[in-house]
Amino acid sequence: GPDAKRRLLECGISDVIETEADPNEFLAVAASAVKHRSPAAPAAPPMETDCWSIGVMGCTVGVGATEIAISLAHGLSRDVETVLIDADPVWPSISQRLGLNVHPNIRTALDATVHGSVEVRDSLQGFERLAVLGGLADRWAPPSLAHSELEMLFEALANETSALVVDLGSQEFTSAGVLRSFDSVALVGRGDPVGI
Repeated sequence: GPDAKRRLLECGISDVIETEADPNEFLAVAASAVKHRSPAAPAAPPMETDCWSIGVMGCTVGVGATEIAISLAHGLSRDVETVLIDADPVWPSISQRLGLNVHPNIRTALDATVHGSVEVRDSLQGFERLAVLGGLADRWAPPSLAHSELEMLFEALANETSALVVDLGSQEFTSAGVLRSFDSVALVGRGDPVGI
């Protein structure tokens, strides 16, 4: 209805973007969230990393979480060094959508993080100003991305960048442990009146 945005904001949702919104409006809302996260004057010396991490997941499969993650990361990369990670265990597709190789990928980066075989940065591929870590190369393989290993990977990459955007896939495959790794989580709803 005409007052749906007002009612959602009254429920505590930080912001609502209409279906007809253009990408610039979406990026403006994301930029205002970044400003909100930045401290005005740090009380203590800054930590080693000031990385802002964003997890993007869909309320169900096929709602566009991957597109939102790509657009958000691409927009952020215009202003800050940004890494986009495809951690969708069921439909990893960021590498394919951006025309990148399927190797190296998240398995390569996990191996680098857990075993120190190579530098985790060597697992990233470039797309314009964006650094991309592709998802599982074989989606039929068991989705055994342990959340403890993913947390280690996110932390390792956060030490090397200013913004980290992670496509988590559908919420039904995302553990609460992984969600606690992020400063912000974007939940992509269905594009109909029932979607929230």
